[in-house]
Amino acid sequence: MFTRYGHHLGDTWYYVQEDRVHMYYLTCPVGTPRHTRWSIGHAVSSDLMHWDDCGVVLEPGPPSAWDGICPATGSVIEFEDRYFMAYTGNY
Repeated sequence: MFTRYGHHLGDTWYYVQEDRVHMYYLTCPVGTPRHTRWSIGHAVSSDLMHWDDCGVVLEPGPPSAWDGICPATGSVIEFEDRYFMAYTGNY
């Protein structure tokens, strides 16, 4: 099971690439009220039991931005050898 010491974990979403699974997850430090300041993290696994945490890959934008308070659940797709993430933004 994936855990991130000292952090809350929220929703997760996945992209399967051959023999590796990419997990994206919502996270915020313990002490931060959940659902108020998520960041998006990334981890990779080949067996769904052992995960390599790549850390935070997307922080909230500036306070006035469309994703300025709390980015939320998304999805990842591949198109023409490029990867795109769509996620929910809250301001």
